[in-house]
Amino acid sequence: MQEFAATWGEVVERPEGRLGCSQLHDFATRLGQLPFGTQSLRIDWSSVTHLHFRGVVELAGQLRRLREDGVDVRCSGLSPYLLAILSYALAPEEVELFAGFTGIGRGFSRGGERRGSALSLPSRRPG
Repeated sequence: MQEFAATWGEVVERPEGRLGCSQLHDFATRLGQLPFGTQSLRIDWSSVTHLHFRGVVELAGQLRRLREDGVDVRCSGLSPYLLAILSYALAPEEVELFAGFTGIGRGFSRGGERRGSALSLPSRRPG
């Protein structure tokens, strides 16, 4: 996995390949150790071919905690397959999901301004 830290508290993560439970656990742990003052996190999923659903549950919990701590979390580069998996694990108000990169780049430091449209599917989580 590659990490690209930018200025003004913005971090971009680019996981790659097939992510099983152990890789997703490591990724969630890494996200829990973001530098103090991180204001926005963008995860570029365009190089990921598979997510193990059981591992996504832990990742979703970490993304929720980051959001609760005030980090603007956005996922981009999602294939329809990955979009369906993440949409099942996360409610639309928790994390913004994008098929491409339209509108998620420079908007971080301007209060989350969007020039594109976020994609979301109804959550199938009970209750």
